[in-house]
Amino acid sequence: MRLRDRLCRCAFVRWPGVVALALTCGCGNSMSPTPASASTVAGTWSGSGTDSQGDFAMTWALTQIGSMVTGTVVTRGANPAVGTCASCHKNKAGTVSGTVSGGVMTFTLSFPSGGSDGTPLCGVDITGTTTRLVGSLASATYSGADSCEGPFSGGTFSMTRQP
Repeated sequence: MRLRDRLCRCAFVRWPGVVALALTCGCGNSMSPTPASASTVAGTWSGSGTDSQGDFAMTWALTQIGSMVTGTVVTRGANPAVGTCASCHKNKAGTVSGTVSGGVMTFTLSFPSGGSDGTPLCGVDITGTTTRLVGSLASATYSGADSCEGPFSGGTFSMTRQP
C-alpha cells in the first residue's frame, strides 16, 4: 500500500521547550473501510431499493451460524397508491439465504407463490451480492424474475442495521 493511500492523524502537544506526541494517534486506510465480520450481519436491516419494476422498501431479519445466513424478508412498494402491477408485486414476504465471506454477502431472496399478498399467484426469486458491507451499512446489486411480470435486472438497494 502506498503512503499516499493511507490517512493518518496524530495530535501534537507543544510545551515551552518540548514537543511531545500525544497518545492519540490513529492511522487507517481511507480507501477500504473495515468490512463487517461474519458475526456482525445478524439482526434487523431496513432500507430501500429500485429495479426495472420500480421502487420499494425492504426489511430483513437475519440469523447466522458461521458464514451461513438465513432469515425473513418483507418488501413494500414505495408508492402503492400508484396501482401498477409492478407496485403490487413489491408487496411480498419471503425468505433470505446466503453466505458471508471476506466482507461480502451473496444472497437469494425467495418469495413463493401463494399466501395473502396482493399477487398470490406470482412468485419472485432474486439473487445478489453486496457491494458494500461495513458495520451497520449494506449496499447490494441484484437481478431476478417474477413468475408473472418476467425478469428484472439492474437492481440496487441500501440498508442499515437497526439498533
